[in-house]
Amino acid sequence: MDIHCLTTGEFQTNCYIVPLAPGGEPQAPAPGRGGKTSVLVIDPAAEPDVIIKTLDDNNFFPEYILLTHGHYDHCAALPALYLHYNQEPVIGITAGDKHYLGAASYRTHYDSFNAIGFTQFIDDLRDHPLPEAGVILNEGDTVGDFTCLLTPGHTEGSCVFYNEREQILFSGDTLFHGGFGRTDLPGGNEQKLIASLRRLFTLDGNVRVYPGHGCQTCIQDER
Repeated sequence: MDIHCLTTGEFQTNCYIVPLAPGGEPQAPAPGRGGKTSVLVIDPAAEPDVIIKTLDDNNFFPEYILLTHGHYDHCAALPALYLHYNQEPVIGITAGDKHYLGAASYRTHYDSFNAIGFTQFIDDLRDHPLPEAGVILNEGDTVGDFTCLLTPGHTEGSCVFYNEREQILFSGDTLFHGGFGRTDLPGGNEQKLIASLRRLFTLDGNVRVYPGHGCQTCIQDER
């Protein structure tokens, strides 16, 4: 699978661009609008110009923009992408984190960043609010070949996107190479995160893990 990883923003967050497989042809990219290849954008972290250039240079169209969780360092580029593509991409987030999106989301992000003293990073939200979710993702929902697995702990609505056929997992801030996400921000819960990690560790050891920050790893190496 041809996966593009763009590491952007102050927090060096990984944004992934992934082919969207059509129904019945899991190994073939879906035909997109205007002859472009349909893709998923997972966690459009920052630097929207870089993300848009990568999409356009590869003749990609983002059918879905999926968020592993709602923290602003994973969705700061969302408004620019959504507008650039005429509000056509479907934005997906879980019910537990949907309050991070929408016109009233500034307060949610302020509370999160205020906890670590970085409120200056969300000033842009006052004038450019985040769009609403187009779809609320639940446990077991699928987008293309990817299944949403709920993994609360880093935030209440954290999730991962798992492709069993390709043995690929986009883990957001639930699991890193040699670590895992913090639990001291609003909505975080250490016991829930430990339970989520235990769940992920039941997957095949060869599953490749693409985290929200840092380098790739695999389940076996993180057990």
